Amino acid sequence: MANVLAFDTLAYARRLKEAGVDNAQAEAHAEAVRDAVTEGVATKADIAGVENEVVGVKTEVAGVKTEVAGVKTEVAHLKTEVAGVKTDVASVKSEVAHLKTEVAGVKSEVAHLKTEVVGVKGEVAHLKTEVVGVKGEVA
Repeated sequence: MANVLAFDTLAYARRLKEAGVDNAQAEAHAEAVRDAVTEGVATKADIAGVENEVVGVKTEVAGVKTEVAGVKTEVAHLKTEVAGVKTDVASVKSEVAHLKTEVAGVKSEVAHLKTEVVGVKGEVAHLKTEVVGVKGEVA
């Protein structure tokens, strides 16, 4: 789109002519100044376009902020879940420790019972020997 800037090249060229510059140079100079002054000047349409882009970016930023808020909510929920899992793990560890203690107690009892069984077997063997001896005396 063409840049619109109020620059009166005719009046500028007239002033140069009045100062003694010849007509061709005055007109060329006026056009060169106009081109230099208007180059890169933003028009209302350019500014409106940028403003529209800014509105679009603001809308995108608002969307991202909403997403970030959602993620933060999810993170908070996950932290709560993790805390619950940690509590469960601690409880299970405690139960395992208790069960290990019980297993150690049962092992101790089994070892004691094995010792008693060995003693009973010894007594049975002794009694068998006595029975054999008594049978020998009776016969």
